[in-house]
Formats: sequence, C-alpha cells, structure tokens
Amino acid sequence: ITAIAASQVTMVGLMAVAPIALHRHTGSDMAVALVVSAHLAGMYALAPLAGRAADAAGRRQVLAAGAALCAAGALLAAPPGLPALAAVGLPLVGAGWCAAYVASTAVLGDVTPAARRAGAVGGSDLVASASGAAAAVAAGLLADVVGTAATAMALAAPAPLVLVLVLSLREPAPGRWAGAPASEPR
Repeated sequence: ITAIAASQVTMVGLMAVAPIALHRHTGSDMAVALVVSAHLAGMYALAPLAGRAADAAGRRQVLAAGAALCAAGALLAAPPGLPALAAVGLPLVGAGWCAAYVASTAVLGDVTPAARRAGAVGGSDLVASASGAAAAVAAGLLADVVGTAATAMALAAPAPLVLVLVLSLREPAPGRWAGAPASEPR
C-alpha cells in the first residue's frame, strides 16, 4: 500500500503542475495534450505487460522498476525550459506508476486471504486516491512558492523510500513471500 501511495503522490502531483509548466514553455495546447496523452498511455496501456512481468519476474522486481521509473521521469520533467525532457519524463512517470500499481495490487492479492482480498484492495485504492488528492493540492502550493522544477524534484523523493521497502522484501518465487502465508487459490 505504501508503494501505491508513493507512486500516486509522484504521478498526481506531477500531473497537477506539469501541464502548466509545459504550456508556459511551449505556448501550445497541442503539446500539452500530446504529452498528457503519452503519460496516460504509459499509465494504462502498459498494464497487461506490467502484470505479465510481475507474474514472470516477480512483483518485487516490477515494484522496484516502477519506483525507479517514477523517480527518473519526475527528475527528467524538472528542468525548466526543457519541454522535450518533460515529454520523455511524464510518460516514464506514467509507466512507473503502472508498474508500481499493478505489482503492488498483485502483492496485496498474494498476501491477503480471499475472504478479505476485495476489502484490502478497496482500502488500498482509498489510500491511493487520498494520497493523490493531497499531492495535487500540495504540488500546486509548492509550485507557487518554489517553482515547478523544485516541485518535480520533490515529487521524485518518495521513490527511494519505496525502493528501500521493496528491496527489503524476500520473494523467493513470483507471488510467494518469505514470512507471509501462502495465498489461497483464486
């Protein structure tokens, strides 16, 4: 749930301020629309691939990759006056969010008994939504005070925390966690 919340903070916070910065530097509504569309494609079009990767390579690896992509994308989007970097960074944040969200949800399914699984996923979605809403407001306020570049760099900060958490997990086989009860068949 922490990984979902962290990726949501980075993604929503960045998307709250990035279109403003992009428009300021390009003056083009079309440029903003194209970059946001690429970001959304990264968020959703890659979900089946993220799921397959989590099943094949393991949730831990996909979570780590998602956190790294979120951080890299946020840092690429940070430099002011370089909309081409933002055009690369924002889709990376979308792809990172996708990987983290899909893999985190898979972990939740792995370690939660079937009778409580839907409630756990619903609670996780609530935490993600609340985190995203708070991030949008905070990013807007922060961008007003320190600018969008510093805000984007700050939004990369949750990723290292997620990496520390994720790398401490032991997943001997995809979907099997050291110290966690085996998931019931679905």
